[in-house]
Order: sequence, then C-alpha cells, then structure tokens
Amino acid sequence: MDKQIRQIVKQVINENFGVWEVANNIAKWLAPNIIKRLQFDKENNYIDFSTDTDTITTLIPEQFRAESGIWQINTIVSNLVYKSGDAKVVEAVFLKSKTRSNTIHNRVLNNITIELKLNWDFKTDINTVIYSALSHEFHHILDFMTKRKKESKTNSFNFVYNYSMTKMPDDLLNNHPELLDFLHHFYLSIPQEVNAKVHEAFAFIDTHLDLSESELMDILSETQPLQDIKSMNNYNINDVLLLSPNILIEFINLFNQNIKAGLNRSGFKDQYFNFVHQNTKDFFSYWKKRINYEGDKAFRKITKMVAKKKELNEISMLYDMDRTLLNEILPYKLFEFDFKRVKDIGYDVDRDETQEDILWNSLMF
Repeated sequence: MDKQIRQIVKQVINENFGVWEVANNIAKWLAPNIIKRLQFDKENNYIDFSTDTDTITTLIPEQFRAESGIWQINTIVSNLVYKSGDAKVVEAVFLKSKTRSNTIHNRVLNNITIELKLNWDFKTDINTVIYSALSHEFHHILDFMTKRKKESKTNSFNFVYNYSMTKMPDDLLNNHPELLDFLHHFYLSIPQEVNAKVHEAFAFIDTHLDLSESELMDILSETQPLQDIKSMNNYNINDVLLLSPNILIEFINLFNQNIKAGLNRSGFKDQYFNFVHQNTKDFFSYWKKRINYEGDKAFRKITKMVAKKKELNEISMLYDMDRTLLNEILPYKLFEFDFKRVKDIGYDVDRDETQEDILWNSLMF
C-alpha cells in the first residue's frame, strides 16, 4: 500500500500544478455529504450547535480507497456564532493523532479525522467553501500517510514553525508582532502549504467554470489562497528591521537552531548551510526572497490552471485581467510598459530552478 501511494505522489510531481487528483475528488464527494447530514440533524433537532459538535462518520467509496488508502472519515463539526448570510469555514484541521489503521480484506486502510469549524446559517450555499477547505486538508492527509513510516523531509519546516511558535520565549514573540508576522509568512511559504493552497484554489476554479476568466479571477482574488499569495508576494522586512538589534539577534539565533534541528531530524544532516544566515539583514533578506518566490510561484500555478480550464492563452488572460487587481497581487508590474514585459520577466512556472530551489522544493514530498 505504501509503495502504491508513493507512486501516486510521483505522478503529482510530474503534473503542471501539483493538484493531487484523488485528494480533490474525495473532497468534492465529501462536501455535499457533510452538508446533507448537517441539514438533516438540524431539521430533526438531533444536535444543538450552541453546546455540541456533530460527528459525521463516512465510509469512502471503493473507487477512492485503493488510491488514497482511506477507509473511513470522521468529521467533527462545530458551528460557531453566525448571522444570516454566513457561509464560511473558520477552520479545517486534520487531526493526525487520531489516525488509525486497520487491515480490511487483506488491505491496510486508514480511518482519519478532520475537525471543521463553520459559521453557517444553514441556508446560504456553502458547498464550494467546504469543498475547497477539505481539498486543502486532504492534500495534507495523503502526504502524511505516505511519510508516516519513514523520515519525512516534508515535516522539516513545519517543525521549525511549530517549534518556534511554542518554544521561543513568549515575550519575544508577543511583544514584537513583526516577528510573529515573519513566522506566519515563513509558514505560508513552506512548499507543502503552498501546494495545499493550490488545491484549495482548484476547488473554486472547478465549481465556477461557467464564469468568464476575468470573473473567475475576481472571485479567486477574494479567497483565502489568493489573499495569502498576495500577502506573500508583497511581504517586506522594513518594519522588522526597525526592532532592537539585540531582539533580532536573539530571534535569529533561536530560529537558526530550529532550522538545523528540523533539517537534521528529517535526514538533511549538514545540508542547512543555505538556510542559516547570522547577519541580521542577510537573514531577513534571504527569507523575504523565499517568501516572495513561493507566493509568485503559487500564483503562476493558479493562473495556469485557470487558463487551461478555460482553454485560453495564459499571457493573454493575464493581459485582459483587471490591472489594478493584478498589480495588487504581484510584487512587480507585469505589463508596466508593454506586452513584451512578460518575456522580460520570464513569466513561466517551468523556468529553471537553482540547486537551492530544488532542495527547498524537495521538502514538499
């Protein structure tokens, strides 16, 4: 089973966009089933969301089991305070610690658990929003299941983020929001998280193909994936560099320790030299570059998806996109002078990568 799932991973690596088809298909199938069950339980007064959560247990159809290695999904749903017109996923989290394996008909299959927090009035259409959030999480789920029995490169930078957030002195982070903002953008730039956001965006594209390309890009611009990409693309270090030198040195030393520990524990022993920078300006300049790079790359993947789904030339589609919106998302003016500007920038998601890029991106799988 592990070998079979790893073969699927290799197929994903060779795809243009990194969308894991089975992850997307399960999310697309599961979303309306969750909605129907929630509506049924609400209409029959089986659940009081003001005090309780609704646990929905769903068996995966046979056509998804072989590819995913999943037998059963438990979705724990809470509906928070909401008003009329609300249809929002506040949070979707894969609970790794609750994963259980069973041998069924000589196959090892997994029971997985997802926690879903909503703001929903039970009337407004929420299908696409849940489908998108689940697609994000199922990318993480299948990635986790392929790495569970071996050292995972994927988890290296997740470890750095989680350890930094929980083990750094509280006053260092809480008293300096600029450092928290840096860690937030560092997390967004982790290749695994970037690819999960591409999954999330794909769900919105998949359910709005009836719209024109410009209307579709307008809708996408309001979604969380594009908001995060916009934030990554426009991240700068001006504010953080205004902090006290002693504060910055303390933070950098602790962060570098976590980088070394994360890479060493995941099999990258002595390969952290590219990621460790002692000089304050060099440190933040390096990570700003990585954050901007990953945001730009994610946007290119998403625009390629839209162009392919709408059977359009990608550059022409971008040229016709609302220019104000495009300039808000990208850190550079793609069409500042004329149409040839695109070639000058080299707007191509398949452009050559440096050895450092290859190492960084290898952490995704």
